[in-house]
Amino acid sequence: MGVVRAVESLDLSGRDVAAVLGLSEPTVSRMRSDEFRLEEGSRAFELGAMFIPLFRSLDAITGGDGKVAQTGCGMKTGHLAVVHLIRSR
Repeated sequence: MGVVRAVESLDLSGRDVAAVLGLSEPTVSRMRSDEFRLEEGSRAFELGAMFIPLFRSLDAITGGDGKVAQTGCGMKTGHLAVVHLIRSR
């Protein structure tokens, strides 16, 4: 559920979350409604585990201000860099 809280705090779309975790948008929707959980050991679980520290760092840098974090992440284009960073590991 940490991943869900992080993506909700950043107001990421289902499409963005799906891209980060390598899941389908419907699966992300089920995950947000607590009907699906990432399976430990799966690639999506590993990517989610990398996303959480990234979110925490961004949260600390912005002083917990979600709007600043969204702007700092450049949600229109900069989030693609976040997706690339996480997926490349």
